[in-house]
Amino acid sequence: MKKTLRTIFGFIAIALISTASAKEKFYPEQDPVLKYDLPAGWSYDGKDKNGSVTIGSESERVVANFTAIPKNASMELFKELFPDVTKLWGKNPRILEKPSPEAWNGLKGYSATFATTIEGKQSKCLVALLNGGNGQSILLNVILVQPDSLSKKDSNARDHFVNSLKVERN
Repeated sequence: MKKTLRTIFGFIAIALISTASAKEKFYPEQDPVLKYDLPAGWSYDGKDKNGSVTIGSESERVVANFTAIPKNASMELFKELFPDVTKLWGKNPRILEKPSPEAWNGLKGYSATFATTIEGKQSKCLVALLNGGNGQSILLNVILVQPDSLSKKDSNARDHFVNSLKVERN
């Protein structure tokens, strides 16, 4: 429970990107559960047919995906979803951090990290199931492609994004 996103991604430095250059977004857009800053220069793909939203850095080496799940967040649900998520995001996943309860910036839920290979490139993935209340949770995936060589710009934008995630309602 002591583990936070800071330990998942390493100690997060204060992002050098000003909040004035980022755009505040909400997810889901209708009846929002959480808010976050979309870093300057990042793409926003909008909702797909399942209601998922994908955002990503200009370099495409940092990608985040939100999906609403019509169930309350629980460790049982997280453990049910986690194997499918690891298969979705690459080949030969290797668990780095086992599923555990999590709390940060007013958000509560469960998270885990794994290493994988995506399109032949080493990648690191964070999977979090966030409690959305009212019978809803948010599945968040943050993917870092070749994380050991991320540019300072990508690292700072990722830090800014992660630090901006906040609960919109309880």
